[in-house]
Amino acid sequence: MLDCSDELLRLKALVLLRDKTIAAYHHFRFNGLPMELRYYQDVLLSDSGKRILMVSSNQLGKSLTLDTDAATNFIMDHGKEYVGILVSKSLPQSQYQMSRIKQLLRSADIDVSVEETDDTKTGKKDNSFEITYTFYDERQKPKYTNHLICCPPTGSALGYPANDMWLDEFDFWENIDHDHFIKQVAIPRTFDTNGNLKVFTNPNGKLAAWNLWCAVDKNGVPVWHRYAFNYWDSPGASQQGFDSRSVGMTKAQIDSTLLAQFSSAGGAVFSSEEIADMFDSELSQKGDVAGVGRETAWFLDVGSVHDQSVLVGGFVEPNPLNPDIPLIKAFYVHKYPVGFPLGRVVGN
Repeated sequence: MLDCSDELLRLKALVLLRDKTIAAYHHFRFNGLPMELRYYQDVLLSDSGKRILMVSSNQLGKSLTLDTDAATNFIMDHGKEYVGILVSKSLPQSQYQMSRIKQLLRSADIDVSVEETDDTKTGKKDNSFEITYTFYDERQKPKYTNHLICCPPTGSALGYPANDMWLDEFDFWENIDHDHFIKQVAIPRTFDTNGNLKVFTNPNGKLAAWNLWCAVDKNGVPVWHRYAFNYWDSPGASQQGFDSRSVGMTKAQIDSTLLAQFSSAGGAVFSSEEIADMFDSELSQKGDVAGVGRETAWFLDVGSVHDQSVLVGGFVEPNPLNPDIPLIKAFYVHKYPVGFPLGRVVGN
């Protein structure tokens, strides 16, 4: 259609290529074939919302969706300078994402300039990777440049304004204040550009993505366009496949990796978030030695079916903040596999 002599037909074809799913099929090849996206990937790429949240089970192609979204936006002529920033949880993950995006671009015979970005304060490389693509006028003079940056959450590239920002596996970022990052780093990057913020992740309990999922405006309308896709949305999903994948998993692991559900502690005394807050790194480093020479107490929580049995050893210490409520220091925790014979748990 693009080579057709009918000008109206060519214009219609160009309009079709503004659809990212069609553009990906036209421009890119994946595993040697024209890139065909699944229906849920098409839904995400077609959403024009400013705030998009996708929670998904494993191996559904959420990172590939993110890479495709970034690559198609990168090659489009936006009529002005364009900046896209893809944030991954670590430097190796950022390198992998950039590698796959470049692979898609190479399949379309698109020549890009690649460089590492510098920290403006130190002048040193800051673990961010940038590719650029420049548009020229009829006299071959540069008009504007598209920039695509991949970096971890600590990269200085996060100081740039962004037309699009993607946050990959957001719930699993470590040593990051997620709420601070969203409100103080990510959203302000889109103020001047009126840009888009898109979060992709497996759910990890009721943590960062859960807070975004529950966010509503003053009228009670969800702030984010929310999507959840799980194992049953994948081609060829079957009960046998689900059962084989979930063998040995806890309920929380099944919820995260297969069902894309925000699991909670249920009827437990403490939530997973409260337990994480109580973690004592010094006690963890000492390990079993922490109990030597102390009067210890031992607790056995017996589980069945999808629960795990757990043996815990601990001791009591004074609480400097509240002398009336002593601290229980759990120095030994042994979790038995799911389905471990109860007779052996009790016998041990």
